Amino acid sequence: MASNNSDEYTDRASIGESLLCELCHNPFIGPVVTQCGYTYCGACIEPKIRSGSHCPSRSCNQLLTTAHLIINHPTISITDNLKIRCRFCGEPNLNRRTFYKHVKESCPERRMDCLGKDVGCPWSGPKNEHSEHIQMCLFEKLRPMVDGLYKVIKKQTLDIEDLQNQIVQQKVQVQEQIAQLGQTMKPEKVQLEHALKQQKIQFEETVKLEKIQLQEALKQQKIQFEETIKLQKIQLENAQSEIQNQKNEIASIPMLEEDINKLRRAIHGFINISVNATWVQKGVTVAGGKGQGNTTNKLYSPRGLFVDDDQTVVIADMWNHRIIQWKKDGTTNGQIVAGGKGQGNGLNQLNSPTDVLIDKETDSLIICDSENRRVVRWSRRNGTTQGEILIDNIACWGLALDDQKYLYVSETGKHEVRRYQLGEKNGTLVAGGNGQGNGTNQLSSPSHLFVDGQQNIYVSDWNNHRVMKWTKDTKEGIVIAGGQGNGDAPTQLWYPNGLFVDTLGTLYVADTWNNRVMRWTQGAKLGTLIVGGNRQGAGANQLNYPIGLSFDRHGSLYVGDYNNHRVQRFSLE
Repeated sequence: MASNNSDEYTDRASIGESLLCELCHNPFIGPVVTQCGYTYCGACIEPKIRSGSHCPSRSCNQLLTTAHLIINHPTISITDNLKIRCRFCGEPNLNRRTFYKHVKESCPERRMDCLGKDVGCPWSGPKNEHSEHIQMCLFEKLRPMVDGLYKVIKKQTLDIEDLQNQIVQQKVQVQEQIAQLGQTMKPEKVQLEHALKQQKIQFEETVKLEKIQLQEALKQQKIQFEETIKLQKIQLENAQSEIQNQKNEIASIPMLEEDINKLRRAIHGFINISVNATWVQKGVTVAGGKGQGNTTNKLYSPRGLFVDDDQTVVIADMWNHRIIQWKKDGTTNGQIVAGGKGQGNGLNQLNSPTDVLIDKETDSLIICDSENRRVVRWSRRNGTTQGEILIDNIACWGLALDDQKYLYVSETGKHEVRRYQLGEKNGTLVAGGNGQGNGTNQLSSPSHLFVDGQQNIYVSDWNNHRVMKWTKDTKEGIVIAGGQGNGDAPTQLWYPNGLFVDTLGTLYVADTWNNRVMRWTQGAKLGTLIVGGNRQGAGANQLNYPIGLSFDRHGSLYVGDYNNHRVQRFSLE
């Protein structure tokens, strides 16, 4: 690494712009890559990140964290070979990588201080005169006298330690006096304990009343659920009967396939989980977990994910710029199903995908290709080599598809959610769109989405640390989780992401910066910890920046563990 005081670049004008830091305008020193793909000197960018800054590039405004900085080894390899001239001895054409070794070991003109500097010698001169000076230095000759003074100082230090021991003894005496005072205050303690006991009784009575109310609400939900099951069973039986009756009528086959696909979409989202359900706290890694990398047995910062009916997990592998899927159980390697051709904007490429879902009717993937500012569709059929653009010029983050084939997209730049018919370019505003803010008609960087069977929209309002629900065709949403500022209390969320809502209206949310997954029952003021919450880590019972979230039809929870580069499955107990 080069220094500004002892070197200068031999041919500064020939150093390309790609090797210059955008902040200090000098060749990179300790270069690191941010999560948005820009390179800066480590010493230049880290103070900005610690102060909560966004990316300083004029073409990017992403909020940065030091946890995502990656050392840029290719750039280091280039800058280490830049040629430098030593300002001490004039030696030209030194590699920057070996410059310090030259200064320390072989430069005859490097300035050195006298060994007697610690006793007051002011001499400083070139290395080739250092030995001669030491032989003549008066301060070195006075060193025996200085050593005598050191012994006096050492004795005084021991005296100070004796005084400190006396202070410790006095502290013990004071603590004994405090203990005696505690005995005197014992009656007051008894009174306080009695008051606490009364408060506990009142609290238990309140909990008992709320439990009765909750049981009644669950009873009503159960009745509604059973009626819904009965109705859908009748619909399914009618559809099967119609298929049997019209099996030989070729002209009616497309209509029948449409009805079947609608039922499949409805059944996929029809997951009912008890509000008292618990999950095994140690997750099983079903994808990745081998450290970051781009081989098919590794992931690099997974974000959104989707679990198919056969428990195939489809993952937005963000920094590998690809979509990769893992089949159920025991699969060591995943299969790349979209992208994987390097970072780029070609139709066969992706650039930092953040979310993915499956359109069962067309057997295709719909992908939020975030850094290319587009939503694309890739067929799942064998031989597919490129996608098609559905929506262009959109700062997308999250996706959802309802049972009427409407596509919902969160747009972080405009702080809104839009609904599209597939093939439509403009869409209809369904949430937010009133500027960035925390009002009930506003959003701030919306991330992941969920849409239920009534076309109610659930939004992770990322920068407001809350989850909002927009009932169909309303202008304002309601806060159903968080909204109490960032934090780790049961009432709070900290940058929420992945969402899921079951048929009982119970919300599950990836509480990203708290490294946990939380559950909010309908109307609850407090969330319940489901998995994680054991600090940031890579253990089986830990998460590190969880983002994507989904369930399979058995109620198993799948979590995209972003900084652990893996997907974890937590089974119901």
